[in-house]
Amino acid sequence: MNESEYYKRINTLSCVYGPRVWDIRHELYFILKKKNPFLRGLASLIRDSLRLYFVRKQSIASNAIFFAISLPGRSGWLSVGKAYAKIQEEGSCSAYVISARNNINRLEGCSVTRLNPISLLQFIRAYIKANSLINKSRNLNRYIVVLLYWRHLLWCDAWCNTIKGKNNVLITHNDFDMASFAGIKVFRSRGISINIQHGIPTDEFFPPNADYQAVWGQKSKSIYSSYGVNRTRQLYWNPEHLKAKKGISSGDCPTCISFISQTHTEIYGQNMFRISKIFVERMHEICISNDIEFKILLHPSECEYNSIPYQGNYQVSRPPHQIFSEHGAPTLLVGFSSTAFIDGHLSGHYILGLSFSPLQSKFAHELISPIHIANSSKEVLSVFKGLQNSKSKRKSFLEAQNLWYRSIVDGRSEVVEFAAEYLDHEK
Repeated sequence: MNESEYYKRINTLSCVYGPRVWDIRHELYFILKKKNPFLRGLASLIRDSLRLYFVRKQSIASNAIFFAISLPGRSGWLSVGKAYAKIQEEGSCSAYVISARNNINRLEGCSVTRLNPISLLQFIRAYIKANSLINKSRNLNRYIVVLLYWRHLLWCDAWCNTIKGKNNVLITHNDFDMASFAGIKVFRSRGISINIQHGIPTDEFFPPNADYQAVWGQKSKSIYSSYGVNRTRQLYWNPEHLKAKKGISSGDCPTCISFISQTHTEIYGQNMFRISKIFVERMHEICISNDIEFKILLHPSECEYNSIPYQGNYQVSRPPHQIFSEHGAPTLLVGFSSTAFIDGHLSGHYILGLSFSPLQSKFAHELISPIHIANSSKEVLSVFKGLQNSKSKRKSFLEAQNLWYRSIVDGRSEVVEFAAEYLDHEK
């Protein structure tokens, strides 16, 4: 059973405003944490309404495979793009990439299809339905819930206007965002849905919505099973970005220490901004004293407003980071709990976790937490010097790190074959 703060918050809101809260749980949870949530909700409704209305109607084949994409990077298109490419290569069925966020117009290696337009009548009916289904309350939050659910219903209408036939397959990289879940609901009467794991499964992933879950490996499978997902409803998937770009040998010494910054995240229930700044200050001082290069790798979300969360004479890297390229020299990559650990391993770096106790998303932290953990900045220094001075330490470090990676990523990919077999069987 899910006892996370995220789950408890959504459950409390559903008790007040009704069960439809679960349909918009992702957007609702985070919008209520921001300033001016009502204005944000209204602006998002207006934006999506206009874009769903002013779009050209297209003729789309039935009994096809559809990809719902709401993000362009590794948390989105890069998680599922390999499946689309394989379907196109085999040419066994029609495949469409659907924009599940209206600013997704171009993606590498494919053309993006917009959902068919909604009508003015559907816009009005969606408001009436949203207003009637959300429990009455004088609290301002009720109007925020109505705005979000109204927007969700418009996405449902757009999906209904687009998908024909009864034997289609929807593949998503996120089955809890508003537009993708709208598609999943429509596909319940028009086919099946498969959600591909796009990152470490934090509390917001649960409860899952898609009919099937495609996971990276056995660790993820165990987490989904603990949340009630039957193992017969789980497939394996190995995204393109989880494949090694370059190897690393015990002869390669780390040249510097790089810190994965996550000051933006709230999903672990800890003040990541505070604990990150404390670590950076201490690590920076130690590195200066020992003449070691120290870099801070910012997360894309930390760069949205063009402001750096660290004040001081630090060496800061904005994404995309050079160390994750094929030409990056080996480094000791340290951080708290991030999928960048996998990127670092695949790019040929030594991975070291920092000890901390998450209050939320504990399963996700257990999944991604490296085999090697440091309890302080002094221990990070000790590990770094040990790796620099001893080939045997580097060898044993990398052997354990490889086992850690293989425990997360299975390497098998079953999604395309499963989808194709479903379509063949239903013909």
